[in-house]
Amino acid sequence: MQAEDSSGAQLQQKSPQAKQHWRRRSALVSLRDLSPTGEAYTNENDDTFHEVEIQYPTESSWRERGRFRFWRKRLLFAVIVCFLMLFIIFAIIKTKGFGKYPLFKKRKPLFPESGFFNDSLLPFHISVSWLLLPNGESVFYDKHSPTAKLVFPNGTVLFEAPTLTSFVQNEDSVDEFFEISFSSDARYVLYKFEKRRRWRYSSYMYFFLLDVERQEFTPFHTEFGDVFLNALWSPVGHRLAFVADRNVYIWHDVGKAIENVTKDTPESNIFNGVPDWMYEEDIVQRDHTLWWSPDASKLAFLQINDSLVPSYAPPSFSGLSSIVGENDLSKYADALYAYPVPGSTIPDAVVVVHHVSEHTSSAQKAVSYGFLRKERYITEVAWTDSDHLVYSELNRDSSQRVTMLLDFVAVEEKVVQKEVKFRHGWLEPQTGLAYLPPDSRLGRSEGYVRLVAYEFGYSLVFYDFSTQKSTVLVEAQGFSILEPLVASSDGLNLFFTILEEGGTTKLMRYSFIDSALHSLLPSKRAGAYTFHLSPCTNYVHVAYDGPGVPWQRIYETLTMHQTLSLEENEQLLEITSKYAFPEKRVYRPNFKYESVNVEEILPPNFNKRKKYRTLFHIYGAPGVPIVTHGFEMDINEYLAAYLNIIVVKVDFLGELATSGGIKHLSRTSPFELIQSWIDVLDKISSKSYIDRSNISIWGWSFGGYLSLKLAETGNLFKSVFVVSPVTDWSRYSSFYTEKYLGLYNDDNRKSYEQAAIHVDSSIRSLKNLYVVQGLSDDNVHVEQTALLANSLMEHEQYSHNVMYLNQEAHEFTGEGMKHLRGIMVNFLSS
Repeated sequence: MQAEDSSGAQLQQKSPQAKQHWRRRSALVSLRDLSPTGEAYTNENDDTFHEVEIQYPTESSWRERGRFRFWRKRLLFAVIVCFLMLFIIFAIIKTKGFGKYPLFKKRKPLFPESGFFNDSLLPFHISVSWLLLPNGESVFYDKHSPTAKLVFPNGTVLFEAPTLTSFVQNEDSVDEFFEISFSSDARYVLYKFEKRRRWRYSSYMYFFLLDVERQEFTPFHTEFGDVFLNALWSPVGHRLAFVADRNVYIWHDVGKAIENVTKDTPESNIFNGVPDWMYEEDIVQRDHTLWWSPDASKLAFLQINDSLVPSYAPPSFSGLSSIVGENDLSKYADALYAYPVPGSTIPDAVVVVHHVSEHTSSAQKAVSYGFLRKERYITEVAWTDSDHLVYSELNRDSSQRVTMLLDFVAVEEKVVQKEVKFRHGWLEPQTGLAYLPPDSRLGRSEGYVRLVAYEFGYSLVFYDFSTQKSTVLVEAQGFSILEPLVASSDGLNLFFTILEEGGTTKLMRYSFIDSALHSLLPSKRAGAYTFHLSPCTNYVHVAYDGPGVPWQRIYETLTMHQTLSLEENEQLLEITSKYAFPEKRVYRPNFKYESVNVEEILPPNFNKRKKYRTLFHIYGAPGVPIVTHGFEMDINEYLAAYLNIIVVKVDFLGELATSGGIKHLSRTSPFELIQSWIDVLDKISSKSYIDRSNISIWGWSFGGYLSLKLAETGNLFKSVFVVSPVTDWSRYSSFYTEKYLGLYNDDNRKSYEQAAIHVDSSIRSLKNLYVVQGLSDDNVHVEQTALLANSLMEHEQYSHNVMYLNQEAHEFTGEGMKHLRGIMVNFLSS
């Protein structure tokens, strides 16, 4: 018993150890190590019997083990990912720096408000003019630089004159410097000084002449006067055609007599070689109507007779005046000028050709092909070669155009092309065409290329002189073709600029060899570019205008290889990188019927979760976009930066902006476009960050008219700010208005009445209306604002202000522009 007790005690002592040992192993061994029968385990070498309790894993224990393995794997994966992310962040910081990424980016300070309008944010710009030397090489110069310097495309300087101050001792003369121009043979440099502004593109000037060989700088005095309106060097040699007192003269050389081409008196009210107001503003859009033939043997010019056109005198401190009837301008000097309105007499223009070698002039025949001579405009004059001149006549409502060819060899005049408008559209005046010589390699006869209106826009068309047939070269689909058109010297390529619907401009090359269109762009960056080709088209001056900081460079045309950097605006680059400025977003929202471009100018540190006051800026006239991708730092950017306002620019594209653009000025659909504008602006205003209870709108000129018309029709706007708005189209320029509204007569008078601004309940419900008008505005006359002010007074509308600025024209400058900005800031701050 003792032995049994002893052995039993021994068993009782070992059993717990055996059981615990199994439990320890049970976590390490598989079920294969256990007896499959569940019987007691015996060891043949051990005569001691061990009683073992076998426990099988339950379902819950298996679940716990699986869960443990699951989280262990994910924890390991997370650790690896964290190490990788830390490595990537470290590598980025090491190579790029902290300031490149929002996590480490410091908030930039706002640019000092006091310096916003002091020109420090304006980019420098070089006005490049090309010159083809007699040896065939191309050089260029900056026409707005007082230092005359000729430079090769690679940067080598051919000639540099002394500074202007070394020639001119009078400081006032230096301040009045306007521009320079080299003669074609680089023998002379003409310095132009602005004495007084005339209209938008012209000024009264006095000249100095620099003899490059002798380094002599002398005043340009003539027996016909010392104040000039324009001057144009001949394409060969150094003859100079100029206009003084509305007559054309030709200067042949130093010491030679000046040739007096025309001799009309001021009382005749005839303009020779210089446009009257309407031709300058709406048709040629420059200060001269002079065209030299390629060999300089002939000089063509327009002769415009305004003797029967109503005249207008801008008001001054002495009182107000308006349309005064069919008077001549002589008794009023230049204070009174011809201003045709719808239904009145329009200027009578003819083409005159002066044969320089023979010292004789011959007037264009007064041939009428369906147009009365006094009911049409001459919109285009161009030499195809030295013996052929092309010009176009546009009828009064811009619905038909006839192109004429003057042949000085055969001494004949004939019609070469006829065009008719499509649907509700019109024909725009054109300022140039590209002549193409005959080429046996291409099987091409002599002809020219120009833009021709078709149903859905303008296309590039070649007109063959021999067959009198037209061939479409390029159809403008999704883009607009811009003038000028430039043909290469060998006639194998045609260069022109296109404006895409997104706002990007590109230089295009049409090859007559493969009949294909090629894009020439020095950078893949989309934006606004301007291109200026050299005379031989081997080089091109490219100006990047935005949205980034502008730059200017010279490139080889076909390869787009850069040869010279002209201006990079490094100082402006540094400022924009150092300070915070408004962010700009350009996009094209999806609308069912309309195609529009939208640009949002957002306050610095914009937060889309907040709601902002919003100001719409519109213009709306056909062919004049304001969403241009250009670099701008003006009143819109100021308002966004310092008043925390979102400024939204909107442009209509496609048919509504071109062929039928002003349908609220159309006899067929008076309010279609206005309703489209309201729908578009209303949808844009539905964005979450726009405060619909605080929306304003502003515009200038046509934009001012459209802003008032939208306020008249809808109730989206709380306040309206307009500058120089048209309010009654029957009192505006005949060429511009009749193109859109049609002829002003009894049958069409209702269209003009519908298009005018009416002070109805919507305008009377505005919280604020502010109108600014320049008293010296030669374009939109002060009576347009006076009519609106009278109507507001009659309807007892008191929440409006009208400000008249004396001596300010249609485009404000200097103190007038400064005052306008102050008024606008105060208006939107209240």
